[in-house]
Amino acid sequence: MKRAIILGAGGLIGKTVAARFRAAEVPVVAVDLFVQKEEPGIQWVQGSVSDEKLLTQLLQEGDDIFHFAHGGFPGNPTEWEDGLKALDGLKKLCHFAAERHCRIIFPSSGGTVYGEAMVPVISEQHPLNPVSVYGLLKKMSEELIVFYGRLHELNYVVIRIANCYGSGFRKGKPQGIIGVAAQSILEQNPLNLVGSGQQIRDFIHAKDVAGLCARIFASNCGSVIVNVGSGKGHSMLDIVRLVEKQLEKPAIIEWLPARAFDVQQNVLDSTLAEKMFNWSPTITIEEGIAETCEQLKKEV
Repeated sequence: MKRAIILGAGGLIGKTVAARFRAAEVPVVAVDLFVQKEEPGIQWVQGSVSDEKLLTQLLQEGDDIFHFAHGGFPGNPTEWEDGLKALDGLKKLCHFAAERHCRIIFPSSGGTVYGEAMVPVISEQHPLNPVSVYGLLKKMSEELIVFYGRLHELNYVVIRIANCYGSGFRKGKPQGIIGVAAQSILEQNPLNLVGSGQQIRDFIHAKDVAGLCARIFASNCGSVIVNVGSGKGHSMLDIVRLVEKQLEKPAIIEWLPARAFDVQQNVLDSTLAEKMFNWSPTITIEEGIAETCEQLKKEV
């Protein structure tokens, strides 16, 4: 029976995908540097994608590999060094996956690989002109995967994800305005916003990403790159206001200068994912923010 190998299973998306597969009784092998609490239906393995010995022991013929490890975030001081290490690990993974006829499902960044939008809603045909190191590294990762697909018949699905959020993000990680804003408001700590706060972003809930992953797992599709977003844009400041409304508390906003690697608008067209995998997002931004805030309130 085909298994779902989830790399980076302790992070927001990995954890949500693992839960989705467990509920569907899909055999799951969850790999992370930090092993989580044992759960029925999930085999936890401590390790890294860069560990060749682990990869050779782990991968079986025909597995689907969901690579959610080494996420990083734009502006991280060590993102270039970390990114190059991640690329080296991805190269090893591509080699072993192609050798054992496994399919790689890789999360790229729909929010950064395109750079400044030339159109209001971005399809996969939009040129890739990243303006951040993070976006450049994601573009390089995509190119590496496509290269192995062309030369070594690697089967893959690259999913260019919009700004993903949910209730399982790791505290203290400066990534994801919704979780960071909610935590800042609940703890009454300053919330940093850059520029005017009017930058437009597309937001997608981790459960909707997990829903797509489940549909990919059930399909035989491969050698494709698809956007994964809601198709709707919201300004960063509007998102903060929605979080304030949900928590019934004001944010203590500290305004910082605009950053060179932040694009002004990014909204994704996910029509191709809808056509290929019969998928569409089901959680509205209001519902998603309410769920995220409720979960964080229990943890504060």
